[in-house]
Amino acid sequence: MKKLYNLARHQAVRSRSFRTASMVFFTFILWHGVALNPVLAQWRQVQQLEFLKEGKGQEYCHLLPLKEQGLLVTLEKEQGFKREVTWDFIRLDSSFKELWKVSYTIPVLYEPLLSYQNEQYYFWLLAEPESENIKILRLDLQLGETEEFSGKLVGLRVASYFKVLGNTAFVGGSFMDRPVVLSFSFFNQSTKPLQGIYSKYFELSGLELDEENNEVWVLLKDRRKGNCMLDVQRYSYDGKLLATLNLGEQAEEKLHFITGKSITSNKQPILVGNYTKGCNDYARGFFVTHFQAGDTHKSQLYAFDELENFFSYLSPKRQERIREKIETKKRLGRESNFSYHVLLHPLQATPEGFLLVAEAFYTGSVSPSNSVFVDVPLRNQNTFTKPMVTRQTIEYRHSHGIVCAFDKNGKLLWDNTMNMNNVASVLLDEQLTVNTKKDKVYLSFMEKGRLHLQVTQGNKVIAEPEPYEIYAYENDRHRDEDATVSNWYDDYWLVWGTRHIDNAKAGGADASFYIKKVQYQMPATRVGE
Repeated sequence: MKKLYNLARHQAVRSRSFRTASMVFFTFILWHGVALNPVLAQWRQVQQLEFLKEGKGQEYCHLLPLKEQGLLVTLEKEQGFKREVTWDFIRLDSSFKELWKVSYTIPVLYEPLLSYQNEQYYFWLLAEPESENIKILRLDLQLGETEEFSGKLVGLRVASYFKVLGNTAFVGGSFMDRPVVLSFSFFNQSTKPLQGIYSKYFELSGLELDEENNEVWVLLKDRRKGNCMLDVQRYSYDGKLLATLNLGEQAEEKLHFITGKSITSNKQPILVGNYTKGCNDYARGFFVTHFQAGDTHKSQLYAFDELENFFSYLSPKRQERIREKIETKKRLGRESNFSYHVLLHPLQATPEGFLLVAEAFYTGSVSPSNSVFVDVPLRNQNTFTKPMVTRQTIEYRHSHGIVCAFDKNGKLLWDNTMNMNNVASVLLDEQLTVNTKKDKVYLSFMEKGRLHLQVTQGNKVIAEPEPYEIYAYENDRHRDEDATVSNWYDDYWLVWGTRHIDNAKAGGADASFYIKKVQYQMPATRVGE
C-alpha cells in the first residue's frame, strides 16, 4: 500500500554539484570585493511516502502535523449508494514509520463540522443537518483508540468555534444572529449554555482556553449605546461565570480592541490581539493585555508604524517614502493612518516567551466571467444547515505576513514581515506557516506549486532562497499547483497531493496520495564569520 523512497544518493549528487557552483559564485564575489555575506543553503526532499487510492469512490487525504512526534494521516473514503464515509487514521513518526492504524465510519446522515486537537487527543464535532443531534469523536493520539459521545446542541444554529477542556467540549456560534456558547459534558452527555452571552448587542469574537487555570474565555464585541468594546468573560471548567473584564476605550485616542488570542506566560494569562480607531475591523496595531490578581488588567499598544520592520516587505523606495510620510506628519502634529484587515494565528510559546503571527489581507471581487461554483464543505461553512453549491464572487488576498516576538512579560523583542505576493484564497484561512529552530524563524507560504520561504533571526532576514517547486512525478515539467504544504518542526515541511499512476495494471490503483518530507538546510555559520 505504501512505498518509502530513499533519496540519499540522489541528494548527495545534488549536494556536490551545489557546493561546486557555490565555490565559483563566492570566488567571483571575493575577487571583486563585493561586500556581501550570503548563506549557503539548499532545499532537499528527505523522504516520500505513498498511499494507493482504491478507486471505488471519492477519496481524500488530510494531514495533521504533530511536531517532533510525527503526524496523523487521515484517508477519507466515500463509497456506496448511501455515501458512507470512512476515515482511516494512520499515525506515523517523524521518519514515516507507521505506529498504529484505526478506522472510524461516520454515522449515516452526520457531517463533520469542526475539529480540535490538544497534546493527547484529536476531536471531531459531527452534526446531523436540520437537527440538534451531534456526535463528538475522540481519538487518542498515542494509543489509536476512539470513543464516540452523542448528544444535542439545543439553541445553536451556526457553529464557529469548537474547543475541549478536560472532559468538557465548548461550542460557540450563534442563534438568530445572537452569540451562543454551549458546554457539552463527556460524562453524562448533557448540554448547557454559558450565561451572560445571548444579547443583540454582542457578537462572538473568540473562544480561548486558559488550561493552566482551567478556565474558558469568551471574547465578545460589545456595541451597547454606540460604544465599541471588547469584553472578556471568564468561565470555570463547569461553566460558572467568574468575571467579566471590559477592555474599553484606551486613553483619549478612542482606540478599541477588536479580538485576540490568549496564552499563559510567567503563570499569568495574557491576551494579545489587534486594535482599531472607531467601530470598524481595520486594525491599526497590536495590543498585549496582562490579567493580574483581582481581575485587574494592563495593556500595552504597538502601532504598526512603530514596529521596526513592519514595512520591510516593501521595496526600499516605497519604505523610504512611507518613512518620510510618517516623519512629515509627526512634524505637523498629525497622526499616521495605517490600517489593515488582520488574520491572527494562535500564539506560539517559545523559550523566551511567545510569538504573535498575523496576516494582512484584503478582499477582492471576482468578475462573473472568472467566478467559479464552489461547494463549500460543511466542515468549513460551520452551519447545521447542509450547504448548497454557490457561485464564489469574493476572494481574499494576503499581502504580507507579520511576526512579533515577546518575552514572558509581554515586552516586544523584535518584529519582521514577509511579502506574500497577494496570494489568493477562496476561504479566509491561514496561508502563512511558521517553523522555529533555535533562534531562527522560518516563514513560508504556498503559491501555485511553489513553496516560498524567508528565514529570520530576530530583526534580520538571513535567507530568502529560490522557491521550492513541487512536482507530483519525478522529472515532471509541470508543478503540482493543487499540492498542500504545512510547517512541521525545525526546518522540515510536509507536502502532500495526488498523482496518477501511468500504465496501471488492470483492476489496480490508477492514482495515489503522496506525502513528502522536505527540508531547508542552512549551515551553522555564514561566509565571513
